Formats: sequence, structure tokens, C-alpha cells
Amino acid sequence: AEKAFINLRRGIGQYIIDSARITKVYTQAPSDAPSPAPSVSDAPTSVPTDICSNNFAKDNYQTGSSQGWHGWANKVGVEAPGAGGQGYALKAYDRDRWVRGVHPNSISTACATEGREWRMSFKAKMYDEDSGEGYATCSKFGCPIIRIHTMQDKKSHNFFHVFDDKMAQNWKQDDWNQFETTFTFTDQVVGDNLTLLRPIFCGGPKNSVLLIDDIILQPI
Repeated sequence: AEKAFINLRRGIGQYIIDSARITKVYTQAPSDAPSPAPSVSDAPTSVPTDICSNNFAKDNYQTGSSQGWHGWANKVGVEAPGAGGQGYALKAYDRDRWVRGVHPNSISTACATEGREWRMSFKAKMYDEDSGEGYATCSKFGCPIIRIHTMQDKKSHNFFHVFDDKMAQNWKQDDWNQFETTFTFTDQVVGDNLTLLRPIFCGGPKNSVLLIDDIILQPI
């Protein structure tokens, strides 16, 4: 798996990360964020070691319902069949920008500690919502990505963008594509008191439907 090595450069009002392409760090909720924001609780002070070997992504959508998954000012649902021709895939649609996608309310911050590496993996497929046709190529924000939304001390909203360049280079039209990388939680990501960790699966052209399946978010 290609690692998302983090090399920090400080800019005015933003953080920029070279390989993981971390872009702007917001100091308050962005204008396109859903409102009101969900309540979150403080991270536990100690965590059993075995918990940090879990896959923190849930596959409850395999029941045929998207309950527990949310859009970022767009609609979400499920579509069959999912990857491998079986089950269901999560579906993000009615998307007017690449930032629109699908996400769980939050996942545990317990194992998102400084220096900890996580495997981030999923299968993705995209097609135009009007024509139903797949896309021949994708690049950068026009590809499926993970937009990591964090909050520190329940007030500072930050966004970190994780890409898989190999997936983009080998993009397959009308087929499932494998996103596979690792992400290291640095001090800039974790901060002094990480109170929210929310992976948003997004990216792609305007008016594209994004399907995702076989999600893995796992400390390694």
C-alpha cells in the first residue's frame, strides 16, 4: 500500500501536506457544513490494546439501508449490487461539488493518537447521475478520496484530504476501483484534544454518483 507520508509546510491560515494533500485547516465550521453539528464526547483517557486492531468502518448498510450514514448537504442511499456483484454499496448522489459525499456520524478517536498509522481502504465506482455513464479517467479531487474531518476541543474544525494516486492512474470506467493507502496521525491532525474524527468519502465531478463498498479504517 502506498503510504501517505506527511511533510508539513505552514501557510497563512492553512496547513498543506504534500503526499496526503492536506489542504485548508478551518478555525470555525465551514459554510457548507451541515447544521447543527452533532454532539461529540471526549476521547477516553485509556484504551484496551485489542480495540486498536478493529476495523472502525461499519458495514451496516449491507442490510439494504443507509441508516447511520449521512450526506454532506447531499442525498445518500444504497445501490445493489455492491463490489464483487454482491450485497449493497453506499451511494452518494445529488452532488453539486466534489466535497459532497457520505460519512458516518463519527468514529472513535481512541486509537487516533500521534504517530499512529491507519490503513484506509475502500472500493469505489462513479457514474454520471443523468446519463448513467461511467467516467473514463479521474484525477485529484475528481477521484474518490477520503476527507478527514476533525474537531479539537469541540470547536476547531479541520479537514485533511487523503488521495490514492495509483487508483487514479489505473482508473477503470464502469467498474470498481480500489482505494488503498495508509495515513499517519501527526500532531497537526490530533492536536491537544481530538474530540471528533469523521471520514467523509467524497470526490468526483459535479453531478456524479459515488458508490463505495468494502470500507476498511483500521489502525496498524
